[in-house]
Amino acid sequence: MTGSEISVLRTEKSPFYRVTELPPALAKTIDSFFELYLARGFSRRTIRAYAFDLVIFFRFFKGKKKTVPALSKIEFKTLIDFIHQEKGRNAAPASINRRLNTIDILYRHCFNKLIPGTTAPTADPSHAA
Repeated sequence: MTGSEISVLRTEKSPFYRVTELPPALAKTIDSFFELYLARGFSRRTIRAYAFDLVIFFRFFKGKKKTVPALSKIEFKTLIDFIHQEKGRNAAPASINRRLNTIDILYRHCFNKLIPGTTAPTADPSHAA
């Protein structure tokens, strides 16, 4: 890695968007994540949104360190700190929630489990049929 800023690169072949300046294994994992969601029928625009969500999160997660910590280091407190940062940047609640969802599905893609300290979403009983 050259120490450049984490960013999104548009590519001509699938998965069409790549998050740059990440450790090679993490970059490969994200590419496979994008490939899976393209195969499931998600649009390129959705993949692009996921890529930008991950850039924002990985810039936060990296902090002042030289490299992004391992995904396995994400925990409940990481998410709370990320929410506070995003609120401080005046991000819309819907944007924050989409970013959290992107982080959650990437984590589950990698580890087949929830981020430690979080719970699975449940149906809202007020919307029961």
